[in-house]
Amino acid sequence: MVTLSRVVVALSLAGGLGTAGPLAAQAAGQEPVRRLLDGLRGASPVQCELALRSLDFWSGWNHPIPDRDSEAGLVVAWVDRTHKDPAVVAPLAAALKDPDGCVRRLAVRLLGRVRLPAARARLLEALRDTEPETRRLGAIGLGFSNDRTAVPQLVRALQDRDPRVRAAAAWAIGAVH
Repeated sequence: MVTLSRVVVALSLAGGLGTAGPLAAQAAGQEPVRRLLDGLRGASPVQCELALRSLDFWSGWNHPIPDRDSEAGLVVAWVDRTHKDPAVVAPLAAALKDPDGCVRRLAVRLLGRVRLPAARARLLEALRDTEPETRRLGAIGLGFSNDRTAVPQLVRALQDRDPRVRAAAAWAIGAVH
């Protein structure tokens, strides 16, 4: 149960679930993002994957959204607000360079789903970064964004010197079409 425990703590923004409902009272903003990312720092690959899948599941992208008064519902409400809150862009973009792989993966997924021009701009910047891993994550985030206007930049990324970046760009082009 260590895995599930860590995921619940991370997804509850470092202890927000099961309390008097601090998530319900908070705007999306930078602090909840930082607490979520900090909660996943150091997670094992299995814990990280479980957290990522839980966010996808709970976010209602292909599943019913849980009761908003439930613990899972509080997390879903917070994740849903991140799609429209400009305050989440800066901490998620900074997390693209975090030394922890799980933090980077979560950040790129959430940043790719933020429906704001600032998020797309940060992902395009990441695509031009000097670090191959950051470029790879930028391509993945653009794929999650479903933004067809990013295709020309993704096509250019197919010429990247790093094969992982090229593969991510190819996946992203397929994801947005």
